[in-house]
Amino acid sequence: MTVKVKVQSKMKQNTDKAIDMYEENTTRHLNRIANHFKNQIMKAMQSSTGGRTYVVTKSGKTHTASIKGNPPAINTSRLVNSFFIEPATKARHFSAIQTRVKYAGFLEDEQGLDRPFMSERSVPFKNTKQYANRMSKDIKLNKAKIT
Repeated sequence: MTVKVKVQSKMKQNTDKAIDMYEENTTRHLNRIANHFKNQIMKAMQSSTGGRTYVVTKSGKTHTASIKGNPPAINTSRLVNSFFIEPATKARHFSAIQTRVKYAGFLEDEQGLDRPFMSERSVPFKNTKQYANRMSKDIKLNKAKIT
């Protein structure tokens, strides 16, 4: 007579579940950061001040431009309304904030108008980087935090 005991592990199943949970948390984190960055860009553009004021329409409407080193001030709202987010997914581990307005690069460029609003030297980028570092502590698997 033979006695046979089969010992089986659920480690692979549990590991796969942990990886899925981690990827979901990471995706949620990346999208939250992207939304925060977009909001920071828009907020910076809305509060940009200090430049020359001039008439922009025949009806006499004025616009106050931003000064060098500050985000561009809103005039027509074309740029501020053009930002869109390419969200992170489980298959794509990044999110992106974009604009397809052609003059955005010239505004951002130090050799151009030098009105940083998205680059690493902009206030919205720096604020978002701090926010992302604080929020990264929230990526965890149940009670176990992964850093």
